[in-house]
Amino acid sequence: MFRRILLLLTCVLTACSTRESPLHRPIEFSGTAMTMNYRILIGQELTGKDFENIKNIISSTFDEVHEVYDVWNPQSELSLLNRQPGNIWIPLSTELEKLLLITDKLVKRTEGYFDPSIKSAHQLWTNKLEAQSYPNAEEIDQLKEVVGWGKVRISQGRYWKSHQDVQIDLGGIAKGYCVDLLTERLVGEGFENCYIEWGGEIRTNGKHPHQRPWNVYISNLEDVNPDRALAIVALSDEALATSGDYLQQWTYQSDDGEDCTFTHIIDPKSLMPIQVTENNICSVTVRARTCTEADALATAVMIYPSVQEAKEWSLHLQESLPETQFWFVTRRELTR
Repeated sequence: MFRRILLLLTCVLTACSTRESPLHRPIEFSGTAMTMNYRILIGQELTGKDFENIKNIISSTFDEVHEVYDVWNPQSELSLLNRQPGNIWIPLSTELEKLLLITDKLVKRTEGYFDPSIKSAHQLWTNKLEAQSYPNAEEIDQLKEVVGWGKVRISQGRYWKSHQDVQIDLGGIAKGYCVDLLTERLVGEGFENCYIEWGGEIRTNGKHPHQRPWNVYISNLEDVNPDRALAIVALSDEALATSGDYLQQWTYQSDDGEDCTFTHIIDPKSLMPIQVTENNICSVTVRARTCTEADALATAVMIYPSVQEAKEWSLHLQESLPETQFWFVTRRELTR
């Protein structure tokens, strides 16, 4: 479900506490969920009952993600939905309906560059490239029948798809959505000063105990030295999400003997995987109001074949979403 390499490293300062805050540092809850580490910091004093409440929120939220949205869980609601036949209306849980409606808005916001219906295309390309082969024109053409968000509908708590092989993978958004759920549920229980990170996706609320924003540094790929960070970002009621192309790559030799390296990221318009070049984006980090939104935007902007085109799209997007911010990394140079 979640295949994005962790590119964000956090730096939560622990200078001497101020008179306004008795805490020297936030209280940490950490662990592993669905093979990825999570870290939750609470910037206020807690009672024994508070500790149990927070643990229950964390556990129940990760359970929900696994049982409802996780395509790698064969018994999740999403997996069961993917196995349903086409041209019938299927009832949805309130939880899955909510995320699908958010997804629909973000597909439109990104002009279709974020499209979770590419699961069949991803599976075809993965199978072929792992076998050192290449889909033929007919196989690619057949994907057009089952890929495209326009082939699904969500209405009045029900789901419809045009073909039984239309498959949805919410991995490009569900991790950020989980971080948002954790944040909103913690804040709703009175834990208003918090920092939530899961697998590199981050959202904050309120302030650090030292009465400042939550400080995060964006690492230069896997360089953990904060002195060489792309940026140090002060977050308050905001989110960061990162997408990268190098967790999964395959090198394929074309008929003319040239080596071509492809990534796991599929362009939903061409139904082709993104090819690695010196000019294409290898990593992008997005700042937005919610982690769900940042996650989808990071997924979408990776599709662009050059950083110049990606920057043009991000500037256009900022006209309607001025609070968003993008940090791009290419193999040739770093740019912002």
